[in-house]
Amino acid sequence: MGSKRVQVEIAGMTFHVVGEDDADYVRSLADEANRRIGDVEKNNYRLNDVQLYLLSLLNALDDMHKMERSDKEASALAGDTEAMKEKLLEIETLKKQIAEKDERIEGFNKRYESLKSDLKEKDESEKSLQKEIDELKRKREEFDEEIKSKDETIQELEDKNYESQMRLIDLNKEIYVLRGDHEEK
Repeated sequence: MGSKRVQVEIAGMTFHVVGEDDADYVRSLADEANRRIGDVEKNNYRLNDVQLYLLSLLNALDDMHKMERSDKEASALAGDTEAMKEKLLEIETLKKQIAEKDERIEGFNKRYESLKSDLKEKDESEKSLQKEIDELKRKREEFDEEIKSKDETIQELEDKNYESQMRLIDLNKEIYVLRGDHEEK
């Protein structure tokens, strides 16, 4: 198979890539490079072009090494079926534990909601009772004022009654003196 020459544009610059790879594949690599450079540029607007390209390259290499490491780990796990079975069993056990804990959490959440509802009802009841207490206090104050006013009125009437009785006694004495009843006895 012969070499192919593909023209691509990366970061506004034109390159001619020569190789055996398919032209669409080479263009997709250029698109990925442009996307990565754009991402780094969005997050690091103060970098110059060289810094931007180097940081993009560093990020791409980091991703590549992480993928290689993941591939090695996957290969190691694939080669060790017993380890995979143990891991799957462990995962199933953990899933069951999570499901049990989820059920407990759901129970706690229901209990919490019930207590929250009870508390809300009690708060509303307390507010209602407090309103009643406030109303009763207000009425008591009104009654106390009314009683005080009536006590004052009673005192005034008793004073007037006393004065009237004293006046009546005085008048009776005057009548007695005027009639001359005091001389006949």
